[in-house]
Amino acid sequence: MIPQLPGLEILEELGQGARNIVYRARLRGRLVAVKFPRRRRELEKVYQEYLCEASLQGRVRHPGLLEVYEVGRHQELPFLVQELAEPQPLSELLKRGPYSAEDTLHLARQLAAALAAVHERGLVHRDVKPANILMGLGHAARLIDFGLTTRPIASQVQVASGTFSYSAPEQTGMLNRPLDGRADLYALGVVLYECVSGELPFRSEDPGELMHLHATRKAPAPPAHLPPLLSSAITRLLAKDPDDRFASARALYEFLEGQPELPPRARPTLVGRRSQREVLERHWRDAQHEGGQVVILSGADGTGKTALIKEFLRSHREHPILRAACFPDDPPYGVIQRLLQSMADFLPADWLEPLKRAAGRYLPQLADFSPALGRLFAVPPGDRRSTGHRAPG
Repeated sequence: MIPQLPGLEILEELGQGARNIVYRARLRGRLVAVKFPRRRRELEKVYQEYLCEASLQGRVRHPGLLEVYEVGRHQELPFLVQELAEPQPLSELLKRGPYSAEDTLHLARQLAAALAAVHERGLVHRDVKPANILMGLGHAARLIDFGLTTRPIASQVQVASGTFSYSAPEQTGMLNRPLDGRADLYALGVVLYECVSGELPFRSEDPGELMHLHATRKAPAPPAHLPPLLSSAITRLLAKDPDDRFASARALYEFLEGQPELPPRARPTLVGRRSQREVLERHWRDAQHEGGQVVILSGADGTGKTALIKEFLRSHREHPILRAACFPDDPPYGVIQRLLQSMADFLPADWLEPLKRAAGRYLPQLADFSPALGRLFAVPPGDRRSTGHRAPG
């Protein structure tokens, strides 16, 4: 049954998603798009969501975003009236085949500019995907559906939201990192990869498996025919660690425009870390001659633990080294699971499934060895040879 509002003439349905349905309509002589909930339940909650969405979008004005005109409810039915955008969603256009490199680069610049406007207001879209990108004449792109938009989340535990095929590891909770605008950049990387290749970088019918792939499997390289600028941008956007992506949507836009980019994290010579680097090198030599070694790094946030580890790993790229962070709120042996998952970076693809099955079978049995594991990871304060790493970064 089509909803009715005083003074509103519903003309046709434009589309519907999991939660909402959108109509083309005429309100007081102006063509608009009006959104209603698909199901008539929890209407007060939906109304509050519409109010929030309208408030958030009202803070950001940009040609790549839609303007909200009105939000309210009629006979308890919430509605949101916004600017009408006639074009097709990118998801429909991609059914015809991949985009050209030129069109994809044009799209990337527009979306980077729109996301910069959103992020610079302290907001995160959280649902960047082809269905939420409208394409108009001249390949003009507009980002829509701010229903999941929120301010950056500072807590370590994230709420899985958005569409899993486009969600960054930290957005689904697979990576214990704060959620900020770089999660939108990861989703944009997936969109751009899909534009140039005609397929998603990771596919699975199982949501859990899909989240696992985004968190652990290295993204496939973009097609070889792409210009280096676009290929480099997509590769960086699809980095697992938010610190390895662009520092901001503004930095991405400037990179795509060919402007000199200030690195999100400069790579100067590590100052005052020679002794710690020597400790790591000593353990590395011992591991090669005497067997495996476990080194745990600890320190306050922002003291350069990640930089030290990355500098060490860059010097030993020819050898596989397992790496994982542990956190205060970890489940039992969570760090062991992440160590095993890190094997996905260098093991052949046909090894991963048997490894995952074996891990699922034997990891629960680690509980029998908890005293031994406790002694292994309980490091005395001040012991420089191996210390506990309690937080990322």
